[in-house]
Amino acid sequence: MSGNKKCDFIDIPGKRISFSNILSSSFLGDNLNTYYQNTLSFIRDWLSGKEVFDLQTSGSTGVPKVITVSRAQLTYSALASAKALNLLPGYSALVCLNTKYIAGIMMMVRSLVTGMKMRIIEPSSNPLETLSASDNFDFTAWVPLQMEKVLDCLPENEVLLNKFKCIIVGGAPVSASLQSKINNITVPVYLTYGMTETLSHIALQKLNGPDADDYFQALDEVELGIDSRGCLTVKSPVTLNETIVTNDLVELLERNRFRFLGRLDNVINSGGVKILPEKIEALLDDTFLRLGLSRRFFIFGTPDERLGEQVTLFIEGETLSEEEKSLTFSVLKANLSSYEIPKEIRFINSFIETATGKVNRKATAEI
Repeated sequence: MSGNKKCDFIDIPGKRISFSNILSSSFLGDNLNTYYQNTLSFIRDWLSGKEVFDLQTSGSTGVPKVITVSRAQLTYSALASAKALNLLPGYSALVCLNTKYIAGIMMMVRSLVTGMKMRIIEPSSNPLETLSASDNFDFTAWVPLQMEKVLDCLPENEVLLNKFKCIIVGGAPVSASLQSKINNITVPVYLTYGMTETLSHIALQKLNGPDADDYFQALDEVELGIDSRGCLTVKSPVTLNETIVTNDLVELLERNRFRFLGRLDNVINSGGVKILPEKIEALLDDTFLRLGLSRRFFIFGTPDERLGEQVTLFIEGETLSEEEKSLTFSVLKANLSSYEIPKEIRFINSFIETATGKVNRKATAEI
């Protein structure tokens, strides 16, 4: 479904709505649920030429807040993504992220700015399950959970999946098990780096194919740096050329490529030794993959009288067998210092999540 003509309608389940109808004072959308009414409200504001928008942050890295951005900033972000991913007028985009937050909003803005067709559906764990094999989509954005569910439902989803020209994945890390599944598909998949303050992603990492990369590549006109803590700084037209200082520890390669190491907020100070949870989690990820364990988990610092904080492993679901625990710790002991090895494992029935489906580590650790 590609071509050169800009689109002037959107599709939602069972209905095609023209831009002229959305702009019509007589169009109320009373027969639509709150999700679609709110989604159409944003599109109406955009089509009406609204210049300033208030965006809600998800609260995954702090207290949820509202930030105000301009139409020009949103447009620049959309065009930078479109250039990097070669998104063209007439392409068809599947919008299946929550349109209340920046990831879903930017999917709509990219479509509106580039002239892509839009099919908007409510978020679900498997965004392809309600679609038909006759549907055609060129581009979509998923969180890792959605990508996992789609790939777990192959070959049922294979026909639809192979029609995409590219897929972006973000909002959470990609696990070793998910990476191994992505390696087996031919559709180009990119991991994104960004936040609400940068209006979605400012860098992409190719996850599969012969040009797969271990580093994020910044989009055009994005200037990267590192502060005295080793954290990434970002400046671009999207930030109004003001420098945003993140809490993300990175390895900066050249001026526009970097590897994410972990969040400063997550660093555990155990006996005066600073420990990156993400380093331990990467090792656990590979270990669980080899053991055939499909579990969510994370490393967090919990209070300890002697050390100040101790490294604690939180695993969602039932306890591991003694053999699984033994094999896991044998790998950890062979690859980590004594400070980095978890001193305790806590099993939690269900992790607490943010509004956008990310694991809330602090709240979960306090259960």
